[in-house]
Amino acid sequence: MCTSEAAKHWRTPHVNKWDDRGLRPWKSNTDIFRAKRKKRKKKKKKKKQQKKKKKKKKKKKKKKKKKKKKKKKKKKKKKKKKKKKKTDTHIDR
Repeated sequence: MCTSEAAKHWRTPHVNKWDDRGLRPWKSNTDIFRAKRKKRKKKKKKKKQQKKKKKKKKKKKKKKKKKKKKKKKKKKKKKKKKKKKKTDTHIDR
């Protein structure tokens, strides 16, 4: 039975070499997986909270906008034009 190089590497005791996925072949990796899962969960929770905060802020802003009173526009008084008296320019002949 011939063992490959990779298998030899995995079987060597306490080779403190992490593989490319960040796992330890010399020790159980469950705690690493657990930590990664925890990290992901934390990140997700943080994102959710931020989203909630943003939504709350937006709602608050909207409410504030509604409370604003509208200013009444003052109507400008129109000046009455004086009618000019028409002078009779027509001359009877």
